[in-house]
Amino acid sequence: MTVRTPDKEFNSMMNTWSPYNCLITYAWSRAASLVYAGERDGLGYRDTVQDILGVLPAIPDEAGKRLELMITGQVSTGGAMPVVKQFNHHPGREKPPLESEYRSDDCLWLFNTVPAYVKETAGSGFTTGFFPTRTRARIRCSATCGAPSEFSLERSGRHGLPCGLSADWNDCIQLGPKGESVFVAFQLRFALSTYIEICGHLNRRPRPTGRPPFEDPRRQHRAVRLGRQMVFTRIPRDGMTFGSQKNEEGRIFLSPSRGP
Repeated sequence: MTVRTPDKEFNSMMNTWSPYNCLITYAWSRAASLVYAGERDGLGYRDTVQDILGVLPAIPDEAGKRLELMITGQVSTGGAMPVVKQFNHHPGREKPPLESEYRSDDCLWLFNTVPAYVKETAGSGFTTGFFPTRTRARIRCSATCGAPSEFSLERSGRHGLPCGLSADWNDCIQLGPKGESVFVAFQLRFALSTYIEICGHLNRRPRPTGRPPFEDPRRQHRAVRLGRQMVFTRIPRDGMTFGSQKNEEGRIFLSPSRGP
């Protein structure tokens, strides 16, 4: 990609510094952060899957290999391991994370990155290939992309929105197995719509991992229902709320969440 406009500074930003920033972020994956003081020595799942988006136009082949690596860090239930230690990673032979270790948004970022990679590279075979996962030997990538939505749907709260678990992108808020996240609800609705579209392109019915055929109309109904729930429950009437206009602090949050 090359940009030519009358503004030299804009050209410099788009042609040099923005790609450079994306490449450095991709290469180091937050490794300079203070949280890496011996506690974490691998690729954070959500960070890395997001970083791949920024470098697809520049290094699509290398980005594709890392995307495959991250897919092997997915658990057969659809959830994702918090960190993939690329130098000590054994797909199919890893111990699954504890339920309390799952972050609710990690696996859902695949719905952004996998379609973007396919569109950038015209690599339609990517969605029909097979990759090893953390606890299963091999799994079709289209099923891998469908399973995260099941993971989130199975971990929904009493208002029908997905639970925040260990974190919902905001690592400072731990909602646990009952507190719900509107941020992840938006992600889940996008995931459902994207998965339906992928299955349409593949001309086959969606088949979540280890489950019977899942008809498109049912997913479409769930996506519509989820959209209505997000509209009417964004400002909840009970429970501890984060990101509401009624909060004294944190009103600018774009990921409103609430406790049980």
